[in-house]
Amino acid sequence: MKPYRPRPSLAPLAALHALVLHVRHAAFDWGLLRSQRAAIRTWVVGNITVGGTGKSPHVRLIVKELESMLGVGKVGILSRGYGREGAGFEWVSLASSPASVGDEPLMLKRQMPATPVAVCADRVAGVSNMKADRPELEWVVLDDALQHRRLRADTSTVLLDATQPITKDRLIPAGRLRDVRSAIKRADSALLTRVSGNEEQARAECGWPDGRPIWATTMREGGLQPWSQAALDRPVPSPRAAASERARVVAVAGIARPERFMDALAHGYQIVRREAYPDHHSFSQTEVKQWLAAYDTDGIVGIITTEKDATRLEPFRYRLNRIPVYYVPLIAEWIDAEGARSWIRETVARNVAKK
Repeated sequence: MKPYRPRPSLAPLAALHALVLHVRHAAFDWGLLRSQRAAIRTWVVGNITVGGTGKSPHVRLIVKELESMLGVGKVGILSRGYGREGAGFEWVSLASSPASVGDEPLMLKRQMPATPVAVCADRVAGVSNMKADRPELEWVVLDDALQHRRLRADTSTVLLDATQPITKDRLIPAGRLRDVRSAIKRADSALLTRVSGNEEQARAECGWPDGRPIWATTMREGGLQPWSQAALDRPVPSPRAAASERARVVAVAGIARPERFMDALAHGYQIVRREAYPDHHSFSQTEVKQWLAAYDTDGIVGIITTEKDATRLEPFRYRLNRIPVYYVPLIAEWIDAEGARSWIRETVARNVAKK
């Protein structure tokens, strides 16, 4: 995978973006714009980068830890539901469509069916609705709400990608940062994600202030999971070290950094076609028709996609059921699990003591 490089030529536009962000943050800091606590204790998980840090796997990781302490049903998830058709409050069910609730909330609900998941663009109003409908909720984890300053979170965690340090990046459009670097200081803690090598060096480069809580995680891809009926009826193709033995597949990804998924897949499979799309892309009948044609003519064993993309393939399940379609889950894991769990317990206890 080629490393991402900022575009210095767009620095003037990035400087204008920075000015707007600084003015907005100052308005909240000085009280010109108001923020408020929610009806339930809130734990915000977010980043200042455009995609790729692994928010959804880490939301799941934190929710699972909270549920192990408080009980299933006591912890909910609230997301904006990026890319959905509406902006109002809606509960996410297993039967929901990505068009109505967004792909990531739907994926989280399917991963954790017993966990209450909702979407709402107004996070304060969203938590109030969750409290009204589910008074037993004790915490709500907010997916991607670090920039939603109308909500004053009880605790917040910023995700920092070890493979793309913010210290080496720039604001949109010159880089991938959607907020000024100093915005991370508003978070109470940080998760250093995708650590695969020298953790000490990754910590030193990530831009997080010394002496404040930071925990490291690794990201790994799970084994292939069957999605279509044809995939359920046939053995899942195994990755092979020898190139000559690798199964021929079409790789489909509409995520923030599709090349990372496809490059990892190429270590075990022969990718005949790389179908890369923008993050949260809505697939079309034409695109599905092209994949089916590739299956019929290119000698591939099937299509491999991401778990998030699989949620957006539901409208085409009837057409795709005749060919093997698989998805790859993305899993976040603690490097120091006991230390991280102690930190979560302490965070919960400290916030309970405040109220």
